[in-house]
Amino acid sequence: SILWLCGNLILTIFNLPKFGIDRNALWAIFLSLAFLAIGKGIMTPVNSAMLGDQLILVAKPNSIDFQKKTLSVFSWFYFFMSFGSLVSKWITPLIRSRSESANFAAFSVCTLALFIGCLFLWSGICFYFHNFSNLKQPNAYK
Repeated sequence: SILWLCGNLILTIFNLPKFGIDRNALWAIFLSLAFLAIGKGIMTPVNSAMLGDQLILVAKPNSIDFQKKTLSVFSWFYFFMSFGSLVSKWITPLIRSRSESANFAAFSVCTLALFIGCLFLWSGICFYFHNFSNLKQPNAYK
């Protein structure tokens, strides 16, 4: 999530109005895209695995209750991921059309939302279930 946040921050900073930086600097665009791609690639599978690990706290694995909760939780998880994507496709053009510095406004909203999400994640880390069992078994996925 830090790499993802860094990619958003680079885009936001390079779109600051009157900051004096050449906004056509290709290196900044490619650097931010690299951070975004790597961060997104790391976070997507980790989110699903972490969510699955948290289900152990509410139900015993291999029980019918666990299967029902797993189906319900992952259905809501993917619903809200898709809903957030849908809402952002409507809100971002509205923000851009009502601001003098359109790109800065759009990128700063995304960066702020990601920063708030990271704060929630990091603030609750002591309450999460941490599954380190596969680290002791190098061939656990074979």
